[in-house]
Amino acid sequence: MPDGFFNYPADQHRSVTETPGAGESISGMAMISTAVPPTRSENAYWRELEDRLGVSLDLMMTPSADYDQKLATVVAGGDIPDMVQIRDAPDLPRLLESQFQDLSEYLSGDAIQDYPNLATLPPLTWRGAIYNGGIYGIPNPRQAIGSYVFVRQDIFDSLGLSTEPENLDEFLETCRALTNAQENRWAMGDSGSAAALVIMGMLSGVPNEWRNENGSLTHKYETDEFARSVEWVTQLWQDGLMHPDTFASSDTSGQWFHAGRTGIWLTGNGHWNSALKNHPTSELGLMTLPNWDGGGLAPWRLGSGFFSINAFKKAEPERIKLLLRVCNWLAAPFGSEENYLRAYGLDGVHHTVDADGNPTLTELGQAELRLPVSYLAAPPTPLYTPGRPDDTRVQHAYQSEVIPVGEPNPVIGLYSATDADDGVRLKQTFDDAVNDIITGRATISTLTESVDAWKRDGGDAMRAEYEEQLAAYPID
Repeated sequence: MPDGFFNYPADQHRSVTETPGAGESISGMAMISTAVPPTRSENAYWRELEDRLGVSLDLMMTPSADYDQKLATVVAGGDIPDMVQIRDAPDLPRLLESQFQDLSEYLSGDAIQDYPNLATLPPLTWRGAIYNGGIYGIPNPRQAIGSYVFVRQDIFDSLGLSTEPENLDEFLETCRALTNAQENRWAMGDSGSAAALVIMGMLSGVPNEWRNENGSLTHKYETDEFARSVEWVTQLWQDGLMHPDTFASSDTSGQWFHAGRTGIWLTGNGHWNSALKNHPTSELGLMTLPNWDGGGLAPWRLGSGFFSINAFKKAEPERIKLLLRVCNWLAAPFGSEENYLRAYGLDGVHHTVDADGNPTLTELGQAELRLPVSYLAAPPTPLYTPGRPDDTRVQHAYQSEVIPVGEPNPVIGLYSATDADDGVRLKQTFDDAVNDIITGRATISTLTESVDAWKRDGGDAMRAEYEEQLAAYPID
């Protein structure tokens, strides 16, 4: 459960009492999704960060679209930086074991007490850093609830609709009440059926990708619950409750939602803050999902808890400890002196502060703070919408309800070569077949054929590889 804040804490404590380095040079590699920041000589933030860390920080920054290829090139060339951001790579466990440091002896058990800020990363987050039975990196944390079921609260209020349906029938009644073709409004709509399948899947009890029963894995495609969710989404489409352009090639679901063309939208929870900037007139609310037959909330699909890991090149213990001290500083919690500097730079240079103590980046701050150090280490992200305390309250209440009934994906932290090589292709083929069923180009009877094809073409191989990993490296 993430912390919630109404304003940035005024009393910023210092969480790291000693400077991590003593003038050493360290190197790192991370992706960047914005314009490259100014170079060190022209970047006051970069220089101040190095001064606080006590190191010279050389960063190799690569656009996210080119990052995987750059990573492969760097590894093949053998000139690996001290720290490397990794999301995925071919034969990842072998790569980590051969080229990168197992950090278990430094971070397991009581050893983590030497790095108290890293110790605050939630257990779910660390699952993504465990390979070959060891800890092979510092995870970049994400909240356990990666997505929300957003609603247009103003539309719900005008129609007298509840955001807490108690069963499938009440959810469908809400969808029917939202839909009015004459007013150019439908219950939901996205690019294809994926979002609707997730929503209806949670109502139906579909597992979070895989169901683990004493080490035996069943994929969601193979379950009766998934077949039932396909039937329900098919009915939504046939009844005209989904936007008629749902299966068009372009994704305009956000535009539909904020224009009031749809009333329900499943998307990333980060959209709460971005919507305030890009769609200030939209009144947002959140919907909980019930078990289809009543009896409480549906099991929520928890996210992976991480975005990527920061793996360390193999080195002598003192070098590894230096890198861990740097990462411990970067992972200082929200409200600390270190976090304030890392996230907002220098007061009056990179940010200004409002009457309530909330910082806002200046134009210079937006340019210089593009340095991707958060991919090396960062604290858990809190619930924080400056100047809008009710937003924090709503999100905190929502997560307090759904996290206790959350269900993790049991293969997070495990590796399947088949999934890494063919998983995306197999999923796309299967999704296309499901969309054919929903739109009436095929019948529900063809779902069994599609499941069999998925299993034959790689699904069974994925299962065997994950089960082997699960037996060798069980994760609580």
